Amino acid sequence: MLSLSVVLIVASIDRTQVGGEAADAIVEAVAAQTKTASMAIKIAYASRAQIRQSRGLLKEAEDDIAGSITWGEAQSQRDERSLAIWYASRASIRQDRGLLKEAEIDLAKAITWGEAQSPRDERGLAIYYASWASIRQDRGLLKEAEENIGKAITWGEAQSPRDERILAIWYASRARIRQSRGLLMEAEEDIAKAITWGEAQSPRDERSLAVYYASRARIRRDQKQYPQALADIEQSLATARADQPIDEWGIAVWFGDRATILAEMDRVPEALADIATCIAWHRQHQPDNQRRKALILRDQARILAQAGAWEKAAASIAESLPLHEAVFGTDHEWTKKAGVWQAAIGAKQVPPLWLETKF
Repeated sequence: MLSLSVVLIVASIDRTQVGGEAADAIVEAVAAQTKTASMAIKIAYASRAQIRQSRGLLKEAEDDIAGSITWGEAQSQRDERSLAIWYASRASIRQDRGLLKEAEIDLAKAITWGEAQSPRDERGLAIYYASWASIRQDRGLLKEAEENIGKAITWGEAQSPRDERILAIWYASRARIRQSRGLLMEAEEDIAKAITWGEAQSPRDERSLAVYYASRARIRRDQKQYPQALADIEQSLATARADQPIDEWGIAVWFGDRATILAEMDRVPEALADIATCIAWHRQHQPDNQRRKALILRDQARILAQAGAWEKAAASIAESLPLHEAVFGTDHEWTKKAGVWQAAIGAKQVPPLWLETKF
């Protein structure tokens, strides 16, 4: 019989600290102990899904969580609470894979169940609203995203005592949304709250701080504070390289961010090398993430234009634009902006900065 303590250990694995092989060993050990404690095994696989997600092994992560969900849905007495948690977990994985509509469907299941409970788990719902905000941001639904994250923050700020760690995460999320909306002053205020709290902790969560510094780098880039933005992104990259295992996914994403900063500092050859590395990693490891490819190829097109490589720039934006249409829709602001960039490149003109692009 599988002991409850083993189940709890597996369920509470810290996916940022446990290596992949160790996680696999734990899960397989749990599965080997019993053939009857199916729920315990599914908890173990759901936990491994989170670990694999953090390592960028998204297909494997989705396979794990899908097994848990399929099993849970097939039970005559369904554990709806566990299913809601697993739907939310799969939503996060699918979001990382760029499967945004599917992610939103999964999260809607979790939210619908949570809102129907009495009493409601308001903390759990706040976490789901924050996740919904992130998915909607990725879909380009920025106003709706800010409304969702606002719900979570309002709830969090009203608690006594306040969970400052989760509030820092939510402030950083709202900062990213506001940066995408061009609300740079408000975004800077939010990310400052997250960073100030994170830097004051002992021990510090360097991985979370790296994410916050990268967010501030993008805000500072859009504010045209390029040296400060570069210092921030270099700090994020240094942390990612020091991680064990190395955070290859973070490095790839932040290479793309650094490319857009270097290009504005007249360091175009370095920018081209960075964006090429970013694209190559995503093509190899996340080939079905159309959203990420749309944005990275778009950024590459502008950098190539800055280099005067017009034919390559045209090819890059030509690949990016249909992806914008598929992910965001033909009438979305971002798709129209990408079309403006394509026209500029076709006329052998460097497109304007993204936030300054009019359509």
